[in-house]
Amino acid sequence: MENHLSTSAIQAAFWSKFIFVVLDTETNGLDPIEHEPCEVAMLKMVSGVVQEPFSWYVKPKLPIPPHVQAVHHISNQDVKDARTMNEMAGTFQEFCRGENVVIVAHNAPFDFGMMPALQSDEFKWVDNLRLARHIWPLGTPSPSTGHPLTAHKNKILQHWLNLDVDTRGQAAHRAQADILVTAELFRAGVNAYLNTLDHIPSYDEFASYLASPCRVETLNFGPFKDVPIEDVPTAHLRSLLARHRQDKMDLGVDLEWSIQDEYQKRTSHPLLNEAKANHVSDATVLFSESEKEKELLRLQIKKQAKQTGASFNTTNS
Repeated sequence: MENHLSTSAIQAAFWSKFIFVVLDTETNGLDPIEHEPCEVAMLKMVSGVVQEPFSWYVKPKLPIPPHVQAVHHISNQDVKDARTMNEMAGTFQEFCRGENVVIVAHNAPFDFGMMPALQSDEFKWVDNLRLARHIWPLGTPSPSTGHPLTAHKNKILQHWLNLDVDTRGQAAHRAQADILVTAELFRAGVNAYLNTLDHIPSYDEFASYLASPCRVETLNFGPFKDVPIEDVPTAHLRSLLARHRQDKMDLGVDLEWSIQDEYQKRTSHPLLNEAKANHVSDATVLFSESEKEKELLRLQIKKQAKQTGASFNTTNS
């Protein structure tokens, strides 16, 4: 008879297996080639327990523009005597060094780009933003208020989850305040993820889960902005996929996967699949006729649903 680990045992083992370094940067701009951090904050989570946070001013090569100062309230005067990123590289590397250390950031690709000292294969990273997108899709009711989730920003998630976080007197958009919030969000997200498992995941398994696509429900640009993907005409979905594959636009992994999934649901056809498998060149004719028929049927069902007040799952039509 198999012995299954309890959820609490899986959580305890996972948190004790790794030391997580939660990191955030405040910068003088958004381009990692041109801009640099003016503040870096880090803290460690040891066995899931948040340790003392640390923050450092950093003097960037370029001055901090006024519109950026207005966001994080760090002035050029604040950083005039600070060390540069090159001078701080050793400090940051030492803080994050270790076989079982994993760096956590909310929107990690941005912070990764701003931290060249931590870009070698020696350092492992995970993205708390992708964890949040997997665990709490947009529209998910708040466990405390029932209000739907509208965005995955740090502060929005904090209030949506009703997390009481002591930010040591610092306001949002300061690095130390943000890592304290991120640490609590990360704890909640990781525990929710572990609740779905019957084993202790490795770093590679966890990283693969975070990298896997998250479903996107609506388009956020173009003529069908804010329209559910299931309501977007098939021809427009096909156009978006074609432009993405021709490198004329970047849909991103989540949107590309969501559009592709919806498109395949509508246009899948056993004869078409067989034709493709056998390299039949005129299969596009069959595809075109099948697509038109399915699109007409889909629109008829949606029209009837609106008239009768019924609810139909048109993506499977």
